[in-house]
Amino acid sequence: MTPKTVQKFTKELKVLYVEDDEGIRESTTELFKQFFDSVDVAEDGKQGLAAYTQYFKDNAKFYDFVITDINMPYMNGIEMITEINKHNRKQTIIITSAHDDAAYLIPLIELGVESFILKPFKMTSLLNVFFKNAQQVTDRKFATETFTKMKIKYKQLKDAFVELKKENKALEAECSKLMSGQGLSKEEITQIVQESAAEQSSSGAIDDSGYFDKDEDEGEDNILLLEEHSQDLLELFDDVSESVVNGANEPERATDVIITNLATAASVCEFYSPYLDMLSSSLKDLSESIYRNRSTFTEILTTNLDSISTLFDAVYRDMKGYAERFKVESMAMKNIHHIHEPTALSIQQIISIVAPDEVDAGEMEFF
Repeated sequence: MTPKTVQKFTKELKVLYVEDDEGIRESTTELFKQFFDSVDVAEDGKQGLAAYTQYFKDNAKFYDFVITDINMPYMNGIEMITEINKHNRKQTIIITSAHDDAAYLIPLIELGVESFILKPFKMTSLLNVFFKNAQQVTDRKFATETFTKMKIKYKQLKDAFVELKKENKALEAECSKLMSGQGLSKEEITQIVQESAAEQSSSGAIDDSGYFDKDEDEGEDNILLLEEHSQDLLELFDDVSESVVNGANEPERATDVIITNLATAASVCEFYSPYLDMLSSSLKDLSESIYRNRSTFTEILTTNLDSISTLFDAVYRDMKGYAERFKVESMAMKNIHHIHEPTALSIQQIISIVAPDEVDAGEMEFF
């Protein structure tokens, strides 16, 4: 992991940094400015909370990261985070802590904090934490923006379809008049309608192809993979498969690709919650398990690849199948989670090999 790699994900992010020690605050702020678009600074939790709420008032959005110390005057880090959670429970928060702050870990974890950086800072730790959190923030922004665009497009298409149905009823009325007034047969009218439909299709008119008909009949929306998400999944798992197969040559690089691509694929699946929740959580668990047990995984790639290659191949085939299938077939089906159980099982079996202490494959629970 290099600073340049991390900067690709962090360079547009806005950060609030809260630290009461002036020396640490000044030197660390200069370091953070190399990674983030802007770094606002506060000297204690009370100032930090005020800066946080003011930023939202001024920008109608929250900071991408809040990076904060724990022990501070006036309002400590835990108290500040508790107040921040009242405004935004999804706020990404990174704790900078000393070794003697261990007593605070459980309350912080209960508040949803997942990322910690020990003082004095090590560049490797900073890069790993920034990369992981920045990727999640970037994916969340992409998902939100894409979902908004998708809803707008869906409404446009549905409005257009309503208009087409009105026009169709008007045409049917005209056809009825023709049949009664000019003596046209039913077969002749059918031919006229088919020719009209062919002309509309060739001119680029909207082809509903049963999409909205099914929507109306079943009373719920069709949930299809966006073309770009389908392509993303195909490319991500092509890279994962290639990295597994050739991992013995460059195990460190292969491991980076696999961890990153699995996490990204999990974010894509999470966009389609709850239909792909099983896939999303399983892929995220695998990415995090490999990250936590990196040395074990690289050793497997170089000395015992056969133990996981078949399982990765099964996941690869399944994900490619899903990427193609759900572009045209709705995910809104009653048995969707059962469809994903074999893939989730393969993933859990990989985890049991990489980190046998983290999972008991014989006690899996599915949705």
